[in-house]
Amino acid sequence: QQRSDPYVMNVLHEHKETVTKAIFRRENGPTLKQVISSSNDGLIMAWSLRPNARPNKFVGHTDAICDVDINPEGDRLASASRDCTVRVWKNAASAQCTVMKGHSAPVKSI
Repeated sequence: QQRSDPYVMNVLHEHKETVTKAIFRRENGPTLKQVISSSNDGLIMAWSLRPNARPNKFVGHTDAICDVDINPEGDRLASASRDCTVRVWKNAASAQCTVMKGHSAPVKSI
């Protein structure tokens, strides 16, 4: 049974494994626009903070994601994974990405 917590604004469920990082994207000052999360399940989720909005799912890594970050404009994400790749994603529903290969060990940070 889940209890009510007056300090919790929202609980976002979608990842199947441990969340490795969560970051906020702001829009023109203090207004929050998105929460970006990465996980050991190999997924990145971009959660809009609008009511009833569905998250964008970024699929492509074949192992856990160690780190994720967003550029200052908010239109690109970068992710580092235990699959030895870095990916740069378009922060949009299409979730297109560029894969950067060449590491011989897991990439732990951006």
